[in-house]
Amino acid sequence: MKKAFSKIWMLGLIAGLTLGGQLAVAEVSPSVSTLYVVIAGNGACRRNSTFRYPAGLVETELFQSFVNSMLLTRVVTPWDNVIFTCYEWQSPQMQFYDMRGSHQMFSLHESQLDQLVLGRAQNIRRLVIIGHSHAGWRAMKLATSLLRITAQPILLATIDPVSRVTCQRLRDPGCREAPRDFSPQDFFNLNTRTRWLNLFHQPVIILGSSPIAAAHYNIQINANHVAMQTDPTVWE
Repeated sequence: MKKAFSKIWMLGLIAGLTLGGQLAVAEVSPSVSTLYVVIAGNGACRRNSTFRYPAGLVETELFQSFVNSMLLTRVVTPWDNVIFTCYEWQSPQMQFYDMRGSHQMFSLHESQLDQLVLGRAQNIRRLVIIGHSHAGWRAMKLATSLLRITAQPILLATIDPVSRVTCQRLRDPGCREAPRDFSPQDFFNLNTRTRWLNLFHQPVIILGSSPIAAAHYNIQINANHVAMQTDPTVWE
């Protein structure tokens, strides 16, 4: 994934990243800044421990991988911003964190996410949206919504996405396939107006996704559904 970001977006600003353990404050320029939205899946918010850097962010495996692969390696520059969100267990409730904000997570309903992201996407040039499992589906929903009201380029990265609509219990058929609850127009818009990287694993026995025809890149990963979010191949 890291190589895909560098290749597609040509991120070449490798300035200093941290000052005192926090995101270095730099003047945001619409010509260079990127907004990253990282969404962790079902139950990811349950952990009690939080990061020392970024301070106040709840620890999840997806967030840890992003921090190690994208923040600490300076793929994310001081001009950029990062939003982290995660789902509570079997619930539409989420936790939200803005690295340029108060450094404290707060609760929200998943229906509020689009407007919160849009409000932070006014002075940026591009968006990168990353989601795993149910949050991969939510990343697709977010991108679909933003395409209706913003013209910024979007890079969408879905990691074994599974629908919250067709996968509510592990035995549901929708738990073993990519999300289907999008209209043909939605898939068309995602294909023509984003660059979409979809990562999946097969065979799927209990929980997992599959290739998506509308995605520009479908890459099979040799790791199970849970392990994919920390798999080095995913982040390379």
